[in-house]
Amino acid sequence: MPPNPDEILARLDHLEGQTQADDMQTRRSFRRHPIRAEARLHPVNRLVTEDAVEDIQLRDVGRGGIGFLCKHPLPLNSLYRVDLLNQGYTLSSLEVLVRHVHALSDGLYRIGATFVIQSSLLLELGVSRDSLEGDIVHEGSQDEIDGDDFLPPCEVA
Repeated sequence: MPPNPDEILARLDHLEGQTQADDMQTRRSFRRHPIRAEARLHPVNRLVTEDAVEDIQLRDVGRGGIGFLCKHPLPLNSLYRVDLLNQGYTLSSLEVLVRHVHALSDGLYRIGATFVIQSSLLLELGVSRDSLEGDIVHEGSQDEIDGDDFLPPCEVA
């Protein structure tokens, strides 16, 4: 039986308390601020269709990243575009890299992600398209993620 909404909120409060403690131990470069807002999640992956776009609920935000609720776990080190919404209108779009996934219950996950610079901006600054193709590496490793899974910079919206 899935937990009731009060249990889920209690778990979120506990996790947010841990987040504040983690910030104090300098795990993050910037503080996260609790926030409740709408957002939309878009995979940055050529193998996934636009049908994979889903609505998410923001939980916290800072200069270095965001925390949000999602209906399924996301792969660590995967790229997404998050549209920040206000009454259904997009305020801003940001690319994020998934860093943490915490199961709250069946069908509900708290995701932590860091912001990354948009590929299109790197191209505008003069970074070559070829050097961006293999730009993503796993943390603590030199192994690159297969470049065929990600959109070339010119296709990232």
